[in-house]
This record gives sequence, structure tokens and C-alpha cells, in this order.
Amino acid sequence: MHILFCISCCVCRERWARSMWWFLSSWSYFSGASPYFCETVKFGPERMYIDCWVKKRTYDTFKEILGSGMQYHLQSNEFLRNVFELGPPVMLDAATLKTMKISRFERHLYNSAAFKARTKARSKCRDKRADVGEFF
Repeated sequence: MHILFCISCCVCRERWARSMWWFLSSWSYFSGASPYFCETVKFGPERMYIDCWVKKRTYDTFKEILGSGMQYHLQSNEFLRNVFELGPPVMLDAATLKTMKISRFERHLYNSAAFKARTKARSKCRDKRADVGEFF
């Protein structure tokens, strides 16, 4: 009865509505229903979408424990795949892995193109008048 009486006054009604809005929005966020949060983790040929707060906390905890081995464990560890609902591990043969890998020549071409673009961008920023001066 006290709740009904308190809600009848204007200030209390606004306060109650605000607290209910915060409660419902925090409940939907912490329960994993937030449509604004999405992160993608790539490992091998697969991708995992982290779309809720609980899954993000779980991923961060395992990442802290496993460190740099997280990618490998996401590919092959059945327990970790069950936790993140990824299904059975994808088995790739050596031929498939070789076709996915970039050759050394292609990697060299990519790096040389990136180096050239980086050099051109840096040369535009340099002041050519700064080099003018007397040399002894």
C-alpha cells in the first residue's frame, strides 16, 4: 500500500520511473541482450562473434590465462569450443593449409608496396627548406 501511495506523488513517480529504466537497461545489458556490443575474433579460417557482455568477460578471462595460445586453443581445444558454442573442431589437411598461406614472393611484393607508399607519405611531410644551409 505504501508503494502505491508513494507512486502517486509526481516526484516519486519520476524517481521510480528513472530507477526502473536504469534497472531494465542494466538487466538487458548484463543478460547479454545489448544490440550495440559486437566484437569479432578471427582464428584460422573461422570467426567468433562476441555479442554480449558475459561472452566478452569469459573470453577475456581465458585470454588472460592462456595468453598467446588462445588462437591455437580456439581452433583445437574441445572444451573451449564448447564454452563458446563453436561446434566440433575444423580439421584441415596440409594441402588446404598450404593454399591458405601467402607465398614468400607475394609477401615480399606486399611489403615492398607498403614500404614505397610509406616513404612517399613521409616525403610529403618533410620540409625541404630545412636542409638548406651552409656547410663547413
